[in-house]
Amino acid sequence: MEHNFDRNNYTIDDAFPRTYFEADDFIAGSATLTIQDFAPAEFQGETEKKIALSFSEDQRKLVLNKTNAITIKNLYGKKMIDWVNNRITLSRGDVAFQGRIVGGILVSSVRPPPAQTQYAQPAQQQVQQRPQMGDTPDGRPAPPPAEPPTGEIIDDEVPF
Repeated sequence: MEHNFDRNNYTIDDAFPRTYFEADDFIAGSATLTIQDFAPAEFQGETEKKIALSFSEDQRKLVLNKTNAITIKNLYGKKMIDWVNNRITLSRGDVAFQGRIVGGILVSSVRPPPAQTQYAQPAQQQVQQRPQMGDTPDGRPAPPPAEPPTGEIIDDEVPF
């Protein structure tokens, strides 16, 4: 059986795709993502309710902790439906977990700029003739330069 994949760029994540982001996904830096949806997330052995955010730019989801949920609420409001189509920046940081400081995912409290959108090309506009040097804005020739002042010559050399 032949596999069709790029051996030089194949990663462990390609071999074993994950459903959720991990703190180590952000070791190289932060990522700004657009919230696509939210849904309850259930984990075996846990009784606490969790919410997972999905994103337009990545198949992995972010399981919200209370701190990150409050940060997003402060950015976009209490109703989670208002978070959809808004952007958040995720990074790795130190968090307290079960009495220890561990690496975790943090949502930035700074609202990222809107995503770049593709705009239609502007219609071809008629190119106006650029005025020639010395012309006034209305296209008439500029007046001749003023004569230099006569009188005492000023020496602008500065002694040091």
